[in-house]
Amino acid sequence: MALFNEILTGRYNRFLQKLFQMKGEAPAPQLASEISTTFAFFNGVENRFIETWNRFGNTLIAGAVAAQNSCVRMRNPAGSNVIAVVEKLTVTNGATDVVTINNQIADANLGTLGGSIRLDFRQASGSAIILSLGNNVAGGSNFAGSGVTANVAYDFIGFEEQELTILPGDQLDIRNVVVNNALRVSMIWRERALEESELK
Repeated sequence: MALFNEILTGRYNRFLQKLFQMKGEAPAPQLASEISTTFAFFNGVENRFIETWNRFGNTLIAGAVAAQNSCVRMRNPAGSNVIAVVEKLTVTNGATDVVTINNQIADANLGTLGGSIRLDFRQASGSAIILSLGNNVAGGSNFAGSGVTANVAYDFIGFEEQELTILPGDQLDIRNVVVNNALRVSMIWRERALEESELK
């Protein structure tokens, strides 16, 4: 028998079940009195810690090397059980160039490791994301790229919908195309443990 105001689009019920790890039948099969889901948690970076997000940042500079490009890598190890979301990604080049970004299966760190700086001293000091930099790095399948004027900062993330996720076993490479060109990458990201419903 049909319910009053029955929801026939199952993806919303599925979303609620997965998000809150609810067992059994659909948690909200109809509108009106049974549905009152209001999910607007984010209300300021000062409360990310309370929401179990940890925030980190750093700036890495991959120096210019003759006949080689420069690259900065953000790698999330396969067993970390952590999801990272890149909130800010600003790039500056020593010369006019094209900077590309690709997300691929993580393989290894680049030659020089870089640390992370926590942005809230209530949280743990170490990030699951491993930062590294190097030269002569082959490009993958680029999903973003932009011409960058010499010594002018370029922001790849302009608003929330452009934030980038890095799941366990993934890496993000930011690299330039022109050889013998220094690359400065400034980034801010947040991370938290994956919930059971979010695992691959």
